[in-house]
Amino acid sequence: MVNIQKSCGTAILVNYAGYPSSPNSLMPDNGLASLAAQLKTAGHDVKILDYATVSTARRLVPTFIQDRLQRVLGAFDNGTKSRQALAFLELKVLDSALGVVRRIEERKIAKEIAAEVERTGADLVGFKLWNGDGFSGPVRMAGYLKSRFPGLTVAAGGPQVKFFRDAIFDLTHNFDALAVGDGEPMIVPLLEGALKRDLFDVPNIFYLKDGVPIFTGTVRVDHMDFLPFPVYDPEVYPAMSGDEKIKMLVVEDRRGCENLCHFCVHPSISGTDPRSKTARRIIDEFEMGIDRYGIRSFRLGGSSSPSKLLYGIAAEIERRKIEADWTAFARIKDSEAGQFPFLKKMGLYSLFFGIESGNRRVLAGMNKKVTPERIEEVVRAAKAAGIFTVGSVIYPAPFDTVESRGETFALLSRIRPDSVPLQFMGIYPGTEYSRNPGKYNLEITYPSWLSNILAKVGLKKKPEFNDPEVMRYMIEYKINLLFPPKYWKPLPWKINGMDHRQFAAETQSFYDELKQAGILPMLTDEEALMAHLGGYGPKEFADQAFVNGFTGNWRGMIEMAKRINHPVF
Repeated sequence: MVNIQKSCGTAILVNYAGYPSSPNSLMPDNGLASLAAQLKTAGHDVKILDYATVSTARRLVPTFIQDRLQRVLGAFDNGTKSRQALAFLELKVLDSALGVVRRIEERKIAKEIAAEVERTGADLVGFKLWNGDGFSGPVRMAGYLKSRFPGLTVAAGGPQVKFFRDAIFDLTHNFDALAVGDGEPMIVPLLEGALKRDLFDVPNIFYLKDGVPIFTGTVRVDHMDFLPFPVYDPEVYPAMSGDEKIKMLVVEDRRGCENLCHFCVHPSISGTDPRSKTARRIIDEFEMGIDRYGIRSFRLGGSSSPSKLLYGIAAEIERRKIEADWTAFARIKDSEAGQFPFLKKMGLYSLFFGIESGNRRVLAGMNKKVTPERIEEVVRAAKAAGIFTVGSVIYPAPFDTVESRGETFALLSRIRPDSVPLQFMGIYPGTEYSRNPGKYNLEITYPSWLSNILAKVGLKKKPEFNDPEVMRYMIEYKINLLFPPKYWKPLPWKINGMDHRQFAAETQSFYDELKQAGILPMLTDEEALMAHLGGYGPKEFADQAFVNGFTGNWRGMIEMAKRINHPVF
């Protein structure tokens, strides 16, 4: 019998990140849409199963738990200390119950994916891996698929793979390939390799050979203008039907970053030699969103958009006379304040700046290459132009002190960004902080279970970030958004001598101080645009989004999505 191989393959791309707790988690996934376009252009079939939807929120938080979470939230906001203590205990019980529901629903989702594999005869299933439930859930789903379809190729990519690469194979062999780097050169060879049962020639992946991870080599996209437009058609991307998603498109403008901030993963993930789309190509994607999908709101999704590119985008919008609302992540060091009024006039609603600190030594320790004076000049100019100005802050960061905290607060009090997303310092693989923590007042620590074992046997070993035990702990780490950060599992590092509980409490204290000063924390640039489109005030939107996310109020999510997707002006 002659073995005739299929010339056309079928791929299923899956996005499951767990519970969609914030509005921006409901945005369409431009990465998967771009991979789908690459497959379609090569003549293959593809389906995107995106579970970051309102319906998933409804599945993962049953009504009876929603009601109890609403009561718990009321106790935290208005209750006595004793009532708050009882509410905290109830929250632990509810968290356990939600874990049971999640495992049940994840099993159902695995069966839904399996049914799609059977219906389409899929050759490849690719999962996007995230933190926490967005990692453990897809790992279990992949295991289920491999047991049902032994010949099926199951791969994974996404943030968790880009951070931890082949170390994921130390935890699971449920994936045949782990994709790193640019996805477009990889996805078609991966599907065609699945058809041939051979992954040797697929670039940008790790695969196992005799139990040993093999990297196939790096192929980059050097000319981003030549990429096909992302595909959001409902027959390919069913979640785009109705108001399951908040329909604001991310348009990737740039890959790679030459800034080399010591905490940032972009250089290690996408390189230090930036590659940008031209302004013409970016506005082509805007027009595609408007003409093909009726979507008029966009976020630039590159690592950081240079001032020259932002101006070119605005000039192209003016030339074509299109109407669109857009936001971007901008760089303080090369921002041209005189351009801000023109950017605003051409539809730029919000800019996200990495302020990070108001102290020179702390900024130098991050390799930010800016001064507090420059930060103040740029933020004031953006606000004066009418741009909703978001300024992120990292506190505590390496070399922070009581005095530097005061300087940062004083700077924020003077310039008053419209929102200040706040976080403590994270350490990620491939960053300068992970390679040389001791130079920056950082200390890597072992997970408590391992520290206890080493202490009992009398071994003293200084941990490093890339130790297998630390990496495994970080890969499996879950951010539990039901609880304040100081109650999360301890992160395996110290900042300025403070352990997890101490530095998380410092962040919470600074957060409270900002709120008392009337500075809105935590609203991102794209969420600010969502608030505007939906007719919400920024604080009203932030408060409602938090309540919806914390309590699992899917009805509130639906209302919010509809208002944003169908603005009345």
